[in-house]
Amino acid sequence: MKQILFLIFFITAVISGCSLVKTTKTTIVRQGISGLVTAVTGNQMPMKGVDPMPPKGLAAIIYVYEQTNLSQVTKSNKTGIYTAIQTKRLATIKTDSVGTFRIALPVGKYSLFIKSRESYFANDFDQFNNICLVEVEAQKWTTARIVLNSAASY
Repeated sequence: MKQILFLIFFITAVISGCSLVKTTKTTIVRQGISGLVTAVTGNQMPMKGVDPMPPKGLAAIIYVYEQTNLSQVTKSNKTGIYTAIQTKRLATIKTDSVGTFRIALPVGKYSLFIKSRESYFANDFDQFNNICLVEVEAQKWTTARIVLNSAASY
């Protein structure tokens, strides 16, 4: 009798253990920043009868920082080049060979910098001197375009 009860208990345990279905949620990323990094070099002054050269996509490393103001960086002697950033770095992403990138981020405001040798480059500012500010909204992909033009003359 004990053997039969043990067998019934064992079979019930096996069946109930197999019937538990574990589900895992897969999170679909629905917000962040996607964009393009391009490079502009040389003389960019308009010339009569000559079409301007289109920017070229650039493979680069992008650093995503907390919202960063001009007062929170150490400037070099060249416009748009910084030697230190005092805000917190949140992410790093590499573009593909033609300069496109996509990074999932929580809702918030971020400053984007391109790694340029031993320094950082960004030359876009808002009216409050926030550097290359990009805002991520809930359930939206924000488009950013970063132009590395430190080797261009205008």
